[in-house]
Amino acid sequence: MTSDNMMDLTSLPRSMVILGAGVVGCEFATIFANFGQTKIYLIDQADRILPFEDEDVSRICSTNLEAKGVTIHHRARLLSMEVVDDQVEYTIEHYTGGEEAIRVECAMISVGRVPNILGLDLDKAGVAVNDQGRIINNNTQTSVPHIYVIGDVSTDKALVSIGEIQGRYVIEHIYESTDNVLSYDNLSTIMFLDPEVAAIGLNEQQAQDSRTPCQVSVYGYSLVNRAIAMRATGGFVKLLLVTDDKDMRILGMRVLGVHASTTIEAVSLMIKHDCSVRDLAELLDPHPAVTEGYRNVHVCYLALRFINLKYFDLICGYRGLHIPIRLSEIQESQT
Repeated sequence: MTSDNMMDLTSLPRSMVILGAGVVGCEFATIFANFGQTKIYLIDQADRILPFEDEDVSRICSTNLEAKGVTIHHRARLLSMEVVDDQVEYTIEHYTGGEEAIRVECAMISVGRVPNILGLDLDKAGVAVNDQGRIINNNTQTSVPHIYVIGDVSTDKALVSIGEIQGRYVIEHIYESTDNVLSYDNLSTIMFLDPEVAAIGLNEQQAQDSRTPCQVSVYGYSLVNRAIAMRATGGFVKLLLVTDDKDMRILGMRVLGVHASTTIEAVSLMIKHDCSVRDLAELLDPHPAVTEGYRNVHVCYLALRFINLKYFDLICGYRGLHIPIRLSEIQESQT
């Protein structure tokens, strides 16, 4: 099965294996683990689940899944999977050596998708396609000017919100001939885990890979009053990548915890308008609200108001990424 037909189940299986520990695989592992009636096995070929995210996010999500009874086969290689006596038997090779065969009631495959363009005869229409099967386009306009493309087949960002943004852009471009350029720099995403994870902009891992000078501030949910009242203090707000310049522009944020998707919305607008961290610190949130977390993480970063700088490390956590190259040098080397 895949995520397309998992919802067609008429009863909860007693056991299930999920192949793939990306967003969808981890989300369904969370869903069925929360039902409390299904033993979940998650096959993770990488060093850790959600490998595109920072290590702290991945580690906490992994710990939360295991606390729900999910067995994660870390760095495991799937050798075989077949139906035996109306059950699914899969065999994996552990990274430490040795093989293990396990039987479950059903299996879910969650290793990604490919564009479905078969039968469209795009070549006859003159529409260009790249090696990954995605339709080549410039702001949704294909190689044939009067043909537009939106959705998963147009980009590697397979998100509903992307398709909606593109659809609105196409209508505007057709009827108003706009010169606006599509940008996803302030696109926020959410992983429906328990607790949820919201993201926007760069993370630490991406900053290191792109050699972007930055600093990071982290504020624990254990200090957020609403989270304390909800007895849901497991999580954090992480101000990602304030750039190494006098403007201190916001480059990204990660939130792991209850109401994470709500907490991150204001940051999307601020990234869109190149706002400074000082601007976000001036927001006045209702009390108590989980959104106080992102304001406090900025206040902590600036060491303003009620936070004494010498206690900053103890309360919030702060670290700089010491990358021996400045932003101006990166820009020069790329041009």
